[in-house]
Amino acid sequence: MKRLVYTLLFILPAIFLFSSCKKNEEALTTTDISEKYPMTQGTNAADLFRYNFFNRYQTKILFDFDKKDYWYSMSTVSTATDSIDVFRYVTDTAKQRRAVEFLNAQWLLFYPQSLKQTYLPEYIFVVDRLLDYNSSGTTVDSTKYFKTNGFNNITVAGFGDRMDTMSTTTKARLRNELNFSFLYHLIYIKNKNFFPQEFYDVSALKYSVSPRDSTSTVYNDYLKNGLLPPTGVTYPGVTYPGATSNFSTTTYQSQDNDVAQFLRMITLQNDAFVNNIINNTNAVKVKQKYLILIQFFTSLGIDIRSLNGYNTSILGPLNVY
Repeated sequence: MKRLVYTLLFILPAIFLFSSCKKNEEALTTTDISEKYPMTQGTNAADLFRYNFFNRYQTKILFDFDKKDYWYSMSTVSTATDSIDVFRYVTDTAKQRRAVEFLNAQWLLFYPQSLKQTYLPEYIFVVDRLLDYNSSGTTVDSTKYFKTNGFNNITVAGFGDRMDTMSTTTKARLRNELNFSFLYHLIYIKNKNFFPQEFYDVSALKYSVSPRDSTSTVYNDYLKNGLLPPTGVTYPGVTYPGATSNFSTTTYQSQDNDVAQFLRMITLQNDAFVNNIINNTNAVKVKQKYLILIQFFTSLGIDIRSLNGYNTSILGPLNVY
């Protein structure tokens, strides 16, 4: 009898504790947890698209957002600067629809679902205008069309009243810069093994090496080593775009800058420009690396070179590809 009493004294509290935990668990799972940006089907086409897009990719396309989410970063390097940037939001529902139609047709549909599910950021911020300020408080580029922290968001601008009078050339710039940003900041920087190793191997011995070959011109020297020339270099017959600060006068660019230059060429430049570069007799290795990337994207189901010539007037339909 005493043994039974002791057993009950041990078992009953355990049963009570388990029951309490179970009730608390049920209470937690049935309690609504407040969400900062709830995605609903809404009352218009843009809302429904954003709702369906979130359900497929867990990425939120937002027209209104907390600025803190825009400048949030895993480091504090640039948050102080980003926090003084200024936005003009897209509030008109018709323009919101046009915005998601443009993004879907000119960006998202080019990439397979598996890649988007892996590399799309948590947030896509869509605004009318982005005023990007530097640390001294002056406007860096008042017509900037994208910005990203390379971590959990990308901001795309130009989708309000500006779109009404935007030229075809400017729309192409918006589209091309957006695709470049996605490929470089949100795919390559997150996964530097994304591209095939053979691409890097061509110029591996030259990354950040000093000095350059002094027996040939600097332009030919870059090309012979499979590297694209720095900004402002007119060779052959065209000025190659890029960021001057990415290059040193005494060393070749880093692997990151090499990738950025090739992606700029692929996404920003037309066929005439590309052919002028890769068919130069000094650029055999440049052509080799270019073809490696083209074949790699093709293997993923991405017709990467079609981006540059795609008609910017094509919008929609609002299907979640």
